[in-house]
Amino acid sequence: MVVTLIAILSIVNGNNMKNINKTILFASLIAALILPFSGMMMAEAAPNENANDKAKDRFNYKVDVLEKTKLSEEVLNGIKVTHFKQKVMQADFPTVSEFKEANADYFEFLESEFGTEGKKQTAEIISEYAKNRPTGPQVYELDTVKYGDHSISFQPVTKEWPWGSSAEKDPINIVFEGNGNQGDAYDVVDDHASHGWKYAQGAPQWVWVDETSHGGIAYWSFSGNQLEEGDYDGTRYHLRIFNGGDDSHGQFDKWSIGAVHKETWNGSSHDLVSNTWEISESHLKSDLTGATGVVGIGSMWLANNGYFQGEWNGGAARLVELS
Repeated sequence: MVVTLIAILSIVNGNNMKNINKTILFASLIAALILPFSGMMMAEAAPNENANDKAKDRFNYKVDVLEKTKLSEEVLNGIKVTHFKQKVMQADFPTVSEFKEANADYFEFLESEFGTEGKKQTAEIISEYAKNRPTGPQVYELDTVKYGDHSISFQPVTKEWPWGSSAEKDPINIVFEGNGNQGDAYDVVDDHASHGWKYAQGAPQWVWVDETSHGGIAYWSFSGNQLEEGDYDGTRYHLRIFNGGDDSHGQFDKWSIGAVHKETWNGSSHDLVSNTWEISESHLKSDLTGATGVVGIGSMWLANNGYFQGEWNGGAARLVELS
């Protein structure tokens, strides 16, 4: 468009060379006026197709993998399971403002439900986060599992905050695959599980996911989707779902991972019930068996057997295929 304007104006002024500078200046001014509007029109014509993905990843935080050492490998039910020690470097941490934003619904819930005590709890959570947030890059090691050939890879335990030295919280005991991204997994449990699961509030957690074998990044995935069967201030099953990614090698397709437990309210906080990880995993399996959108439910060995928050986890997870 700019070239056309200059050409036209040059012809008009072709016999008047002394006006050539005025011509170029005039063309430039017109271009300066036209191009911003042209860019706006182009932007409207070609919306950002990745907008939803970026919104989904709003509270995920990137990690760079420095070293990856294979510890062991076995084949279970025809699927290769590989365990790694990964050395990583992280310089991207949530600011205090981002942490408050990520928890905004939860903090609002605490304050509306529990008044002064809820406000006190919110202030304590924010203060503790600010005190522990790293002030510079961290290099640390993670024990991770890769399920399948070049497929899904993650640390099979959640963390209180998104960095290596943060406290371990819940073992991963549910994996969704097929059409199993975070949102679809949430919808299937919310809409079709045989008991009345619903949107839940709870403290956020993160889990480390490695998508580098699919051309993606390694990052801390945020528990943006939570569900419960029961009530916050009673007894409930509580499920957090973390987005995984897209298995570009075709074995698991879109996938996400989850941690489910059972707990009771003691008047100020939650207490885990005995054998919480195993009974909750089995309960959710029962609730999803035969449900709309569920193709089948199997199991997978994650080797995260051990005690988490004082309760034993057997080391296997339910593998739920969604249609």
